[in-house]
Amino acid sequence: MNFNAFIPLLPLMAGFLVRFFLEEDWKREVEKALFTGVLLFAIILGLNFSVLLFYSSLVILASLETKTIFSSIFGVIITIFAYLVANPLFSIIPLALTGIAEPLAQFINRISKRTSRGFGWAIFMSTFSIAVASFLFVSLGPINPLWGVLIGLIATWASHLDTRYDSAYVLIAMGFIYGAPSAIVMGFGISLISSSLAYYLKSLDFNGLVGGVLVGTLVFGASPLLFFIMFAFLVSASILGKKSKHKDNRFHQKGKRNAIQVLANGFGLSLASLLILSGFDAIGMGIAAVAASTADTWATELGSRSKRKPRLITTFKFVEKGRSGGITPKGLIASLLGGTFIFILTLPFYGFLYLAQGLVGGALGSLVDSLMGATCQGLYKCRMCNKITENETHCGKATILEKGLSWMNNDMVNLLSSIIAMAVFI
Repeated sequence: MNFNAFIPLLPLMAGFLVRFFLEEDWKREVEKALFTGVLLFAIILGLNFSVLLFYSSLVILASLETKTIFSSIFGVIITIFAYLVANPLFSIIPLALTGIAEPLAQFINRISKRTSRGFGWAIFMSTFSIAVASFLFVSLGPINPLWGVLIGLIATWASHLDTRYDSAYVLIAMGFIYGAPSAIVMGFGISLISSSLAYYLKSLDFNGLVGGVLVGTLVFGASPLLFFIMFAFLVSASILGKKSKHKDNRFHQKGKRNAIQVLANGFGLSLASLLILSGFDAIGMGIAAVAASTADTWATELGSRSKRKPRLITTFKFVEKGRSGGITPKGLIASLLGGTFIFILTLPFYGFLYLAQGLVGGALGSLVDSLMGATCQGLYKCRMCNKITENETHCGKATILEKGLSWMNNDMVNLLSSIIAMAVFI
């Protein structure tokens, strides 16, 4: 192996060393930049796929015990995706914005004595993001630098929303550049109307509206059919959610969907849309991703109406209603119906071509979701009432981790299960 292949190890080693000499507030930003640097070095050096997987594994392993795990997971997904479509821009720009521009903005923010993420933080973050994005667009390809302004602003909004998922939204925004302008404009209009209606009906909060417009614009720009299927899923989820019989919110979050929940259910479909814009036939993968989300949502909502107490999928012991990993006969039937529903929507357009993607994708996504929910999703104990919950706060206090991984929450489980379901049909 060429000596250059070992260069990406240097920032990773530096990350391990430097974190011992930093205050807690600075560790996350420095680690994020250094871990991102490993993947950026690997991309720039043009390493082969097996070496990229090796460095990606190192990045994830190095961050398992730190707060950078979300950035590492999305960084790896973005890197592998960029390799598959043979376009480094899809990885370099999101990783540079979220892994380099944000720590720089935080540095300036702290020097200026602005510790909170207010107006000053937004200005600094926007400035750095726009500068980095515009420079990369100009230097790496013949693309209008004004796209750098748009994506820089989206990076600012996403980082202010939640730094764990910011790179995912930047990747989605990258797809706008490669779509047909007419389809992107039409997709933006239709997504804005549909998301605004969901906001009016209190199915989405404001950030959920913004996230819905971003995801919807990309999906419509890639395939109006996939947008139609996604919209049908969201309508069904909203209707079922309104009639849900979950008694409390310890295991099931009620109310408006936020941008993170929109991303969790739409990221797999967004990846399929990006593949389509890159010239791949990924319609089936997109259908499988939506089928997985639909099957899981229907199983959760309709399963809550079961008179039987759910059993944990791994041990078959009785558990409380609503707990992740719990299954009931009614919930299992509902998951099959959810996948069938998505297949039926494709029937007038493709006949039986995507039967497997609808039924198998839905069943597999729901099964993987339940398995991850039962084994590695974080479970917490409330300090006040001693009840078990899946939330990091309860009764107004921080909860104590009892089981699973602290970073593996329900949103991450939903996101990963849909990606696994679609990956089967690559």
